[in-house]
Amino acid sequence: MRNSGEDRSRAAETVHDRAIVVDGCFPIHTGPMGYSERMMDRAREMVGAGMRFAEIRPEMAALYDQEWRRGSTDFLDWCSASGATAFHTTIGRVAGGTGPEAFDSAVREIAIWQRRFDAPNGPIKVVRASDFERAKREERIAVILGFQNTTHLVGDLANVDFFRSLGVRIIQLTYNLQNRAGSGCTERGDGGLSHYGVRLVRKLNEAAVLIDLSHCGEATSRDAIEQSDSPVAFTHTTCKAVFDHVRGKSDDLLRRLASRDGYAGILLIPSFIAPERPSVEHFVDHLVHAASILGIENVGIGTDRGTYPPLIREVIEREKSATLQEKGVTEVGWRLGDFLIPEPSVEGYRDWRDLPRLTEAMLRRGLTEREVAGVLGLNFVRIFRDAVG
Repeated sequence: MRNSGEDRSRAAETVHDRAIVVDGCFPIHTGPMGYSERMMDRAREMVGAGMRFAEIRPEMAALYDQEWRRGSTDFLDWCSASGATAFHTTIGRVAGGTGPEAFDSAVREIAIWQRRFDAPNGPIKVVRASDFERAKREERIAVILGFQNTTHLVGDLANVDFFRSLGVRIIQLTYNLQNRAGSGCTERGDGGLSHYGVRLVRKLNEAAVLIDLSHCGEATSRDAIEQSDSPVAFTHTTCKAVFDHVRGKSDDLLRRLASRDGYAGILLIPSFIAPERPSVEHFVDHLVHAASILGIENVGIGTDRGTYPPLIREVIEREKSATLQEKGVTEVGWRLGDFLIPEPSVEGYRDWRDLPRLTEAMLRRGLTEREVAGVLGLNFVRIFRDAVG
């Protein structure tokens, strides 16, 4: 006779398998996920030669792209293990550099993804809500292209239409720091949306692009919620009331989001969800709190969790630590104290292959199977349909 733990595990497996599972933020932009042996061999050579991450990343990305197009990347095995239907990934630079550099990086990365979409049995490019159902039906992974900054637009609102024509469907207004539109969450001050930012919000509404406010500051987030005619999203965030981290959102913002029928996806970055010993239970704590304000039908998952092999992570952490010690802030706006827990340790969640464990944790907490199915993806599909079509 099965015990209750076995019953929950079996129920979780059934719910997860049947669900449309959408990760509202899976950052392949930070580097390939699921390194092959070929990639690891080359990475060892480059690290051994003392190369910096900025030199290593492009070569790893090129090898990764070759494997994607051959349909042989280890990441496709991750997709299968995760049970995911779709994920939102970031295109172009998130911060740093000039506007033209950001524009060029976005165009180049869209071209890379388009090659993958065009390959036989390649991923599905999500351009409308019905593509999620299609991906589930055809048992193929689907990908939503998005920006985590608006520097790519180079201050020209016509570029919203240009990038939408190339498949971009989610645009975040700011990433940590100040830009032309408004302030990020780690900036020294937050003056809210600029006049340009207000016009940009209205243009994104007109173009049917989902507005993301995950990395925006408090005042900028508040302004965007109020100015937008369409519901907006925090695709990957946490709740400050559960753990007061700079990347979290206040209860006041969550209430404002609720008043506009918006959406919040909860992330799984260790330092952002708990002061120590982070686990999937802390993830559920943030989820339940957000649901208490937004309603369970308006919350979901945005893991924001790419995973590097230890060899690569050591290089990244060493360089980040050196920059923080020297300048107190990184190029993309992270400060001393923002990362207190060494990655990549969330108890119960190793990487994307462990998405089914989130389903188990939610059922264990007492969410119904219908509620869990919503959190896994249907709630995201709803906000996408409302904002994009």
